[in-house]
Amino acid sequence: MIMNKEKDSGFGFTLSAGSTSIGYPHIRSVLREPALSAGLKHWDRILSIADFDCQTITHRDLVARLRYSPTGPVPFVIYRPRIDEIVHAKEKCRQLQNASHASMSVGVS
Repeated sequence: MIMNKEKDSGFGFTLSAGSTSIGYPHIRSVLREPALSAGLKHWDRILSIADFDCQTITHRDLVARLRYSPTGPVPFVIYRPRIDEIVHAKEKCRQLQNASHASMSVGVS
C-alpha cells in the first residue's frame, strides 16, 4: 500500500510499543488521513516501510523513520493478523505482565 505523506504531517496512526508487540510493530490506533483512506486497522502489522524491514527496528527508531520520511508517496507492506493470532498475542502479553507482577511481589517482605 502507498500512503502519501504531506509536509509537516504524519501518517495518521499510532504504534503499539513494548510488551504488547507481536513481532513486527503494530498499529495501536488509526486517527486520521492518510491511514483512514488506506484502510489501516488496530493490530495491523507493519512489515516494511520503503523496502526497510521493520521486524528488528526499535520503537524509537521506527517513530523517527516515520517522522522523517520524505513528503510524498511512501510504500508500506502491512499484514493483517487473523483473530487467533491476536488472541494468542494478547494472552502472551497477559502472561508476561502477570509474571512480572509476581516476580516483583516475591521480593517484598
